[in-house]
Formats: sequence, C-alpha cells, structure tokens
Amino acid sequence: MLNLFQQQFANRYAVSALLVFGMDRTKARQQKRQAAFVALRARFKTNVEFSDALGEGFSPSYVSQLLNGIRGIGDDVATKIEERLGLRPNHLDREGDPIGLTDDERTLLAGFALLDEDTQRDWLDAAQRRIDAAARKAKSAA
Repeated sequence: MLNLFQQQFANRYAVSALLVFGMDRTKARQQKRQAAFVALRARFKTNVEFSDALGEGFSPSYVSQLLNGIRGIGDDVATKIEERLGLRPNHLDREGDPIGLTDDERTLLAGFALLDEDTQRDWLDAAQRRIDAAARKAKSAA
C-alpha cells in the first residue's frame, strides 16, 4: 500500500499514486478493486453472509479467493458486485476510496486533518448544529 505522502501527492495533483510510484495500470486497478472489495466485506458478519448478498456465482470459496487476491476482479465481476450491492457504477475503481466518497468529500477530509484540534472542534460543532437543524426541518415537514 501507499504511504501517507504518496496518497497526499496523488490526491493533490489528481493523478493515480499507483501510477506515479511505479505500478502498471492493470496491477493498480486490481489492487484498488481488491481493497474496495475487502472494505465492502467488512459490512457483513461472515464470508457466507457476504456471498449470499452477492448472489449467484459468488460462492463463499470464490469470495474468499477475491478477498485474498488469488483471483482478480475483472470488469464484468466488478460490475456484478456493484449492481448486486446497489453501489454506484465504478465504485470499486474510485481512487483511494473504497467506501465511495466523492472528490469534494475527500478534499474536505484531507483539509480537515490539517487543522488544529480547536478548529476541528469548531467545525464539528457547526456541522452538528446544521445537521440538527436539517433534521428538525425534515421532521416538521413530515
């Protein structure tokens, strides 16, 4: 995996860190997809439960092979995974983000990490106030 500097460099200059730091496209895509697949697996208690959610063609054994990198996740398999789990198209290919954050969300998180603790707390408090206000508004409209 990439170190923090490599990830920040890639995000800042909008290039794939895997390509910048010497990995071919195919291997880079496989690693991104596998990392995303592993992150998706964490949503389920067992490989069997994950396999059941993926449906036909995804036996627990096959899921285990995908998780461990024994088998690669090609375009067709990636599309099936995304469709069957209700994910956005190309979810498994999202750069450096297996949970599907948008570029704006990643930028916000990266910037937030650079702030001092007091400023972070101020931002979180302000965000919580807005979330609470939106929830109250939605509740009163219902």
